[in-house]
Order: sequence, then C-alpha cells, then structure tokens
Amino acid sequence: MTGPGEHDALQTPFELFDCTLPIRWTFDGGGELGYATNVSFNGFCIRTRQIHEPGFTQRFVVTVDEGEIPLMGRVAWTRQLQVESHINAWHEMGIELIGEPPPRYLDLVRSLAQPGWDRRLHQRFAATLALKVRRGGQLVEAQAVDVSRTGLYIESEVTPGAGEQLGLLLRLPGNAQPLELNARVVRSPSAGSCPPGGFAVQLLDFSEREERMFLNYLKIVHEINSLSG
Repeated sequence: MTGPGEHDALQTPFELFDCTLPIRWTFDGGGELGYATNVSFNGFCIRTRQIHEPGFTQRFVVTVDEGEIPLMGRVAWTRQLQVESHINAWHEMGIELIGEPPPRYLDLVRSLAQPGWDRRLHQRFAATLALKVRRGGQLVEAQAVDVSRTGLYIESEVTPGAGEQLGLLLRLPGNAQPLELNARVVRSPSAGSCPPGGFAVQLLDFSEREERMFLNYLKIVHEINSLSG
C-alpha cells in the first residue's frame, strides 16, 4: 500500500483547496456515494471503505448546485485511516484525473480560489438547531434547518439584507451554554436570492473550542444520517 507524499497529498503542482464536494464513483461491480476533499485542478482525495490499488480507473460524478460534472480518474495512492482494525476500515485514496478536465470542473476549482467563494460546496446536513439572532439590540428566536461547517440557512421572521453582520446564539444538543458566533448574510429575500421566511449566513469566526464542538456535532449528524439512509 502506498501513501501520500511528504509535502503534498496529491503530489500535484497545483494548489489544494480544503472543501467538501458531494461525489459518486462507479466501477465494474459496484459504486459508492461520498465526498471529495483536498480538491485541485488535476485531482482530489476521497474516503471510502472500498479500497482499490494504485492505477485502478474509476468514473466520478461531482454534484454541484448547477448540476453534475462527469470525470475519469485513477487511484494515485491509498492509505488506511483506522489502523486498529482491518475490518470495515476507512481508507483514503488520492485520485488523479485522466485527460483534460471538463471546463465546468476547472471553473469550479477556480472559484475556490476567490475571496468569498460559495461555501455551499461544503457538505450540508438537514438538521434543526434552535438559535437566537442578535441584530442591533434585539434578540429574535429562530432555527437553523440547513447546516454546514461554514454556514446555516435560518428560518426567521427577521429578514436582514445581504452583507449584514449578525450575532448568533447557537444551542447544540447536549450543551448547556450556547455558542456565540458572528455571521454575515449571504442570501436574503430582499436580494431575491432566497424565498421569504429565511436567509443564509456564512459563519465568520470560531474559537478553537467552539469550532471543535461544532464539528463534533456535524460528525454525529453525519453518522445518524448514514445509519438512517
């Protein structure tokens, strides 16, 4: 089994972008749904329980809001992520794209380099979280119904404009104290970018402790969704 290079997981001259792209891949006899990470112009990493040796060729489809992007790639390297057990272990594979990537894929990767790129590319979870929105001197009860590591879709009677900064008091299940976060509105009804009754925000800053708590919550939601699926 081979592993990634010391300095560059994909051994690529291109910049790697830390994001999460929904993706599915197929091969003779099967296929999987999952997520691509560490994305670059000539490849990405995937995590899977189905291991393939370097050189193995697979078909991939990246899913974005605008549709699907078909790709062909080969396994460049593999490594096991859970060394305590070889049964049902998770593996990470570096995928090198074959041939010239489609223009839509190149445009997608270019967008990751732009300030304020659309962070909806991160995996989103259908989960409901109670929160309070601080806007000026007011606190308004609301709830988040679409949650990712960098943003939320909030259902609320408050309709702030795009670009407005808000404070959020986000209560995670099992935690007595809410997380106090700052956020920027990125989609709002007033801008015509989402329907009435809600708005989308990008989370701006976390303390190390808050980020760890939030990511642990998303991990639990992901595991629950996987079991229910």
